[in-house]
Amino acid sequence: MKTLLTMALRFGLKPLLVPSLPLAVQRFAIGAATLPLRRARGIAIESTALGGRPALRLRPKGSSPNPNPSPNPTPRILYLHGGGYVVGGFASHRKLCSQLSAHTGAEVWLLDYRLAPEHPHPAAVDDAVAAARALAAQSAAPIVIAGDSAGGGLALATAMALPNQGTPEVAGLVLLSPWVDLTLSGESIRSLAGADAMLSLPWVEFCAQAYAGGSATGRSAQGCSPLFASEERLRTLPPVLIQVGDQEMLLSDAQRMAERLRAAGVSCDLQITADVGHVFQVFAGWVPEADAALQRVGLWFPDGSCGWVKQLKSRKKLHVNPG
Repeated sequence: MKTLLTMALRFGLKPLLVPSLPLAVQRFAIGAATLPLRRARGIAIESTALGGRPALRLRPKGSSPNPNPSPNPTPRILYLHGGGYVVGGFASHRKLCSQLSAHTGAEVWLLDYRLAPEHPHPAAVDDAVAAARALAAQSAAPIVIAGDSAGGGLALATAMALPNQGTPEVAGLVLLSPWVDLTLSGESIRSLAGADAMLSLPWVEFCAQAYAGGSATGRSAQGCSPLFASEERLRTLPPVLIQVGDQEMLLSDAQRMAERLRAAGVSCDLQITADVGHVFQVFAGWVPEADAALQRVGLWFPDGSCGWVKQLKSRKKLHVNPG
């Protein structure tokens, strides 16, 4: 099944993610590509809004939508979808988010942030920051920001922007195949371009230009490329889990981001899965490696094994100057 699904991406979706095709076609294609994917059973999905943007709220059926305060509440996940900042949304990511909710037992909020090129940087960061603040205002339960591909980079940029807002405290970050370098300087961007079943160099270049507003210098700014954030800013981040496949162009992004986080003293768990590609977790329910990866998120996430609750009670909030 993994081979069939990989071939479907390579020969069905990848040819449609090209700069020469209208974005409307690309946006339809990324949603249609999820038709064979499996939605987790027992997950309730509710259309709502968060921070002024549309959102989906996913949670295990039978769980309380407004849990009573407890000493160790289960964190909530703010999920920022991938798609190169130019495609993606509810159609492409609701099934993945249902699987994430099922494996963690957590409430997941999938945000429909504004896309480029109609809304270049910093629109997506502004939307995600507003959503995190709105989520924090609902209850005292910790917030974890998660995302895949561009959404992984956006999760980092959002978490680094939040200390300047004063609130809320972010308990952790879960990054699936994160795109953190829009300058495309990673070694695997080119060495694994042929192996990657979904991404191509021309399309990734197109996405980087669209999000940075056509500015080459803007692509290296930390809001676009968290890899290049200052060590002072990186030190404000909570524990980070990074998952990546060894057959994808963004492997170097994940490895270099983990190195920078660890050098800044941030707890970072980098998990590299063999013989899988970009955001392979979308194949949960079909591919054993995808289920195993989300199970590892579940082990890392809800039971406090990372010491999040303890850290949240003991650490002082860090405030740094904007940069």
